[in-house]
Amino acid sequence: MMRQCKSSLIQMACTDALARLRDTELQEETEEIWTVYFDEQNHLCLTELLKSRIEDCYKTMEHSVLLQVTTHSLPLAPIDIVKISKKIALPRQNILDISLEEIETQSDFADKIR
Repeated sequence: MMRQCKSSLIQMACTDALARLRDTELQEETEEIWTVYFDEQNHLCLTELLKSRIEDCYKTMEHSVLLQVTTHSLPLAPIDIVKISKKIALPRQNILDISLEEIETQSDFADKIR
């Protein structure tokens, strides 16, 4: 259970945080964390990441999947979202694209994704 929790936290980490690990209280675990992030998890390709997370949910018999992708890059164009939905075999209507400007509070966000 602890390994799964660590893995989930590492999955959410940004590469900048990983680069600074050696200067933190986690310096003893740096190599292990890097191995999980760079070797065991997928962070290079959005579609591959989404596909693997969805497949993991199917394997564990979860009936619904909620994946949140947060980025500092430019918003995806509508055509890019269509391409992603095709690559991950998920109907376009099941993908919600929200810009930060559309929400002001955590409650607004929660209302949008319901």
